Amino acid sequence: MIKKLALLLSCFCFANVVFADSVTEVLGVSLPYELNIGTPQEKLTLNGHAVATLWGTQAFVGALYTPQNEKRAEMLILNDQPLLMMYYFVRDDISAQMLSQALTEAILINSGGWEDKKLDKARLLELKAAIDRSYNAGDTLGFYYSPTNGVTMIVNGKETKHWPHAKSFYNMLLRTWIGPYPPTRAFKRAILNFPVNA
Repeated sequence: MIKKLALLLSCFCFANVVFADSVTEVLGVSLPYELNIGTPQEKLTLNGHAVATLWGTQAFVGALYTPQNEKRAEMLILNDQPLLMMYYFVRDDISAQMLSQALTEAILINSGGWEDKKLDKARLLELKAAIDRSYNAGDTLGFYYSPTNGVTMIVNGKETKHWPHAKSFYNMLLRTWIGPYPPTRAFKRAILNFPVNA
């Protein structure tokens, strides 16, 4: 079984994490409904989760954690509050190039393209450089935003990259899930905790 989020985040060098006992299981991934993260600790709850299909197969389970349940995508973008995006990979042989290309394309299509003046090109290039390894089933990738600490990239429980004062950059990442062009309409609805078949 894929490691629980507790095992992933307990390795944060900058955070103490406390988990509730209640979890939900998706494709072998255990998702806690509630966690405390950061220094000082910030309480986050599972806003929604969904399975993304890429490269012709189920690729990852996405989970979004927020301070309180929020069904409005625009408010998640506007509010300056702690957020956590988690990718739980459920297939093997995802190369750095595959993931970097997929994430870059998703960012560009949801952020107006490379020529958009609001696009944070420097941090996007840093993100592409930070995706420097392959991923297999059981691997995890997280993007944690804190208003005080900025954006932290976590791979298998270890901090690999940090961007200070980077809410606009985090919004670029967030739009890949809840922007105008998410992986699927059902994926976006599930992340926002709407019924997917409504």
